[in-house]
Amino acid sequence: MKLYELSFLVLPEIKEDAAKQINQDIISSLQEKGGALNNLENIRFINLAYKIGKKSQAYFLSFSFFANPDNIAGLEKELKNNKNILRHLIVSKKKQRTSARFIRREIRRPAAKRKTGGVKTSIEQIEEKLDEILEKGIEQEIK
Repeated sequence: MKLYELSFLVLPEIKEDAAKQINQDIISSLQEKGGALNNLENIRFINLAYKIGKKSQAYFLSFSFFANPDNIAGLEKELKNNKNILRHLIVSKKKQRTSARFIRREIRRPAAKRKTGGVKTSIEQIEEKLDEILEKGIEQEIK
């Protein structure tokens, strides 16, 4: 399964509830074909940069999902046949490095193995070293 993002514009004449229903229909169709929803953004009513079919505004909907590449052609055809959708775009996304598996691996790794510089020192040792450095700096300024 690959990660995809779908963004589409819905006609401004229909109500917001109908636009949400179109979104839910697409998601349910996707899930019937074995896909899984990853991230869903809120619906927005936007002004378009240029007119599309004499429309200057539209509802903007977007979500990311996991699906088999074979199912994308069917989804594309479904979006083209829907008369309420002005435009749509499906893009393949690279998986983000912040997956749950990556996070668990970082949590399980002991602190000693993490790349922190290695040597642990106490505050007293740091203060002694700073005093040494400052004394040497003052002596060099005097000379």
